[in-house]
Amino acid sequence: MCMTPLAGNTSIFLAASPSTALATPTRAIVKVIRRQAARAIHLSNLYHNAYQGPLARKLAEISGMDRVFFSNSGTEAAAAR
Repeated sequence: MCMTPLAGNTSIFLAASPSTALATPTRAIVKVIRRQAARAIHLSNLYHNAYQGPLARKLAEISGMDRVFFSNSGTEAAAAR
């Protein structure tokens, strides 16, 4: 979702559910899940990890925005602005 408040600063809010339902998995899906689980299963944004920087750069590049902020909720994201 893209929001532009009265101040004129545009923000993109992405939400992810902690659980995702999958139907009968294919071999390709199982392979990807196993590979990812060997790297990390859950990463909190409260602590630095090796994936945040590259992801932030990629999101900024794709969105055309100059900053990326990871938060736990929309309230935190709004407060960080």
